[in-house]
Amino acid sequence: MKKVLYIEDSIETQDAVKDYFSNHVKEEVYFTCVTTAKEGISQIKGNKFDIILLDVSLPNFEGDDVFLNKEISKLKKEKEIPLIIFSGLHKYIQTVGKTDLGLDFDEWITKPNNLSKLKNVLMAYVS
Repeated sequence: MKKVLYIEDSIETQDAVKDYFSNHVKEEVYFTCVTTAKEGISQIKGNKFDIILLDVSLPNFEGDDVFLNKEISKLKKEKEIPLIIFSGLHKYIQTVGKTDLGLDFDEWITKPNNLSKLKNVLMAYVS
């Protein structure tokens, strides 16, 4: 079983992603879902995950919170966990740029209509 930490404030989006994976992936994927970056950091510190899936538009976290970005990136590196950004802020990354975020991520996938791409990328990292 693959364990995914999904940091996403929309329960509807969390459910859509989980439903998509349960219907389109043969391998069992278990999602731990939280709604804030701080909850995500706590989960990363206390648990083992195969991958982190992060929306960068969360309450109290707009992707440019350098402190939280550095904390997530530090934990990602220490625990050797791939970090996938799954966010509707596709123009944000083009404008700000990866290095300006202070967030060390492996992939950026635009939501909401890229669930098949998300599946392919996520499974490539955890296989």
